[in-house]
Amino acid sequence: MSRASLTVHGVPVEDLLEALHETSTLLTDSTLRFGGLLGGWSNLNLLLTSDRRRMVLKLPARTTARSKEGYGVLMQRHLDLSRTGLSPRPLETGWIDAPVEVPYILLQFVEGTVYPAPSAIPISALSALRRAIDSLNTAKCDSATALSRPSDLLDLHIDAVSSAADRSGVSSNTIALLHELLPLADAVRSHCEHLPWSGGLIHGDLSESNIVFREGNAVLLDLESLSTGHRLYDVAHLTVQNAVEVIDCPPTLVQEGETEVVSRFVPLALVAVISWSIERLADMDSGLIETALVNETTYRSIRRYVSDKIALLRMTLSGNPSIAQ
Repeated sequence: MSRASLTVHGVPVEDLLEALHETSTLLTDSTLRFGGLLGGWSNLNLLLTSDRRRMVLKLPARTTARSKEGYGVLMQRHLDLSRTGLSPRPLETGWIDAPVEVPYILLQFVEGTVYPAPSAIPISALSALRRAIDSLNTAKCDSATALSRPSDLLDLHIDAVSSAADRSGVSSNTIALLHELLPLADAVRSHCEHLPWSGGLIHGDLSESNIVFREGNAVLLDLESLSTGHRLYDVAHLTVQNAVEVIDCPPTLVQEGETEVVSRFVPLALVAVISWSIERLADMDSGLIETALVNETTYRSIRRYVSDKIALLRMTLSGNPSIAQ
């Protein structure tokens, strides 16, 4: 899709930026230019340039009714964590009237390197990521979701995907995937009773696509899933993203003796990525995802991803020796 033809929330992107310019108190003296769609999952991420800076404009990926708080919580999370360089600096949040009110948040664009997979991250960058995960776990952010036990995280994902699957228009194939997941999630719930947990902060959705490496540091993007929990859950979540048969934890990310703990978090992390992906399929079935993020190739790719991850979860729960311990 060309930049000129991109439509966002029912209006051409050029009209959207004009409406943003009229709404924003930050951009009154700037000329805005659209630099491209950076993708997104729960949000649309648009690269913008002005006379003075490059920014990321986040908008909801769903076309459903908006929460009155908009991006207020996300703004506060970035305010808290950007002070120590853990996340991009937030610039502004508000609502665009174009033609219906749409919440937005503007964030600093972080220049740096994003690696295509955990296996592609060099040792020096993994060391920086480990420091970031450790720093995040000791940081303070009152707006993070408070989860007192691992099963709270599991329930959060299962409740969300089950609710999405109940909407009208969801395909029988998507519902079938959910029915494959639910008994496996029940097994993981029993497994959760034996997992460590803590009151420190975790990213909750850590993947290679939301980590930018720059100047010897790791900057964490997309804080929508920020919660309390055990820092090694983030390591497990990162390692399961692209795993098909064998789950290897990069040794640089853990201390001696922690690899086994990461492997114990793998089933919970797999339930999270599977649930999130089925929820996206349900949203696409129901026509609730912005057209800029929807196409048949993406839909088929997500379905294959879910099937692969369900197979991996079954193998993990069965104690298959090919799972790295």
